[in-house]
Amino acid sequence: MADIITYPEDGIRYDADDASGYLATRLSGVYSAEEDFSVTAQGGLSVQVSAGQAWVHPARFKGRSIIMEQPTTVVLTEADPVRSRIDRIVLRYDAAAKKTSLQVLDGTPDSAAPAAPEISRTELVYDLCLAEIRRPAGSTSITAADITDTRADETVCGVMRDGVTGIPTGTLVQQFRAVIDALKGEAADKLGYYPVGSIYQSTDPTSPAALFGGSWEEIASERVLMGASSTHAAGTTVKAGLPNLKGSSSGVASTAYPNVSNSGALSINTNNGGLAGYEGGSYGSNCTVSFDASKSNAIYGRSSTVQPAAYYVHIWHRVA
Repeated sequence: MADIITYPEDGIRYDADDASGYLATRLSGVYSAEEDFSVTAQGGLSVQVSAGQAWVHPARFKGRSIIMEQPTTVVLTEADPVRSRIDRIVLRYDAAAKKTSLQVLDGTPDSAAPAAPEISRTELVYDLCLAEIRRPAGSTSITAADITDTRADETVCGVMRDGVTGIPTGTLVQQFRAVIDALKGEAADKLGYYPVGSIYQSTDPTSPAALFGGSWEEIASERVLMGASSTHAAGTTVKAGLPNLKGSSSGVASTAYPNVSNSGALSINTNNGGLAGYEGGSYGSNCTVSFDASKSNAIYGRSSTVQPAAYYVHIWHRVA
């Protein structure tokens, strides 16, 4: 007949497996989602994991109590230069090593649809995922907006509770995530964010497809955006250019028959100062030829440069 353990009783020696069986009545998770093992940005690629208490339940008759009395700083690896990814911060129980540690699980770079890496849930290696961290392509720091708290999600962590009387939070987490998903990705169309034809501008080179869904093309490289009009419809382009300069002068500049015609940027002015001619007479006048571009087009003279002050950004056009 199998032995039945009654724990604890005075005068009986118990081992770690006996205590483990006692803790097996509790389900895996952090003790409190408000203060245990919270993940916060600390500047650069560092995040801090607060002190806390948790339980893991790797097998039916096995449970482990985990306590970290001091906050710990964790440094993430650099982001991929061209593709986004999602990392995870996990509390990992290692049965072979007989210890628990904080680890970073790097996601696979994929700007189109980055996914968080899989966690381990075996009797030998058991993970509690504390947070997911979005890593945009080329990013050099972690911000609060990049961190998604997953401690309340029972599929990857959860809040520790008794296996008999606890109320599952999985459904509530799924509803919460559905709301978050509705604010980005394909659901953005339903909420009116960035419909087809929208223009999105950012100093971040990441395609908005990775942030909001849909299909986007980068446009307007080395161009300035201008308002559409009846002359230029939205979506059309024009080449760089300046107005043409024209001018002419014609006629006879003489004291006897002053007849000079000017147009455009050129002009000839006479001063009626007679020039000595044969037999003491005069046959013409001194002339000054001048060039003034503003006489041809008033655009000239309004500015000292053709290039306006500019701020360069990535400009994306949603096409689907």
